[in-house]
Amino acid sequence: QLIHKVAGYVAAQPLNQPTAPMPLSEEYFRRVEAIEFAVKSDDGKEPRNLRRADLVLVGVSRTSKTPLSTYLAGRGLRVANVPLVLGVPTPPELDDLPAEKGGGRTIGIDQLLEIRRARLVQLGMPADASYGLRDHVRTELEYAESIFAAHPSWMVLYVSGRAIEETATIILEAVKDREEKKYQAEVALCAFRAGAPAPRTSRSACRGPATAPRRSPAAAGRVPGRCSSRRASRTWGRAGRGAGRRSRR
Repeated sequence: QLIHKVAGYVAAQPLNQPTAPMPLSEEYFRRVEAIEFAVKSDDGKEPRNLRRADLVLVGVSRTSKTPLSTYLAGRGLRVANVPLVLGVPTPPELDDLPAEKGGGRTIGIDQLLEIRRARLVQLGMPADASYGLRDHVRTELEYAESIFAAHPSWMVLYVSGRAIEETATIILEAVKDREEKKYQAEVALCAFRAGAPAPRTSRSACRGPATAPRRSPAAAGRVPGRCSSRRASRTWGRAGRGAGRRSRR
């Protein structure tokens, strides 16, 4: 009865196969890998993973780093997160992180105090612990701001009053824009090398909507004078052939 009601609602016929196998695509395995990466790289574990991450979330405790990492991993991004703790130096790998991969998280002091005090009650800890004291929390937030100021190219988001999904959408749009600009730069470079004008082709038009950036070819495999993107190479290649036909005419 229930399955037939669902079938009528979604206008699809059931397979009538108990435990029917889920289609295992490349996208599926990519997301599984991203989730495993997020679990291994949570809360500052395995700092050496930072260089392999697509994004690194940085912030004080209780700024939604872990749930946001897990959500983004479900969309195919390899995300690590690093907590900022007073008196504990940040890992050296964080300073070597490419600017576009850093992401700061900050929050209003009142909301953070409310979250932390609820956490203290949940853990059965005394209410006067420094973790939930206003002066201590303010000092932590100021310390976080100093870290963000030392990395001005990081994308810093104010998460007060924002749902995880809302913050994730902002991040995914920023990542998409970053990949679009990188793709356009590759197309322009390849067109320049081919001696043809760069075609005005957007990455989204070529690849369709994407939830997370695709892996670009390894830099180690690049050959000087060649395009680093196969798709970009095909794009400027067509433009170059068109320019050649015009010149022969």
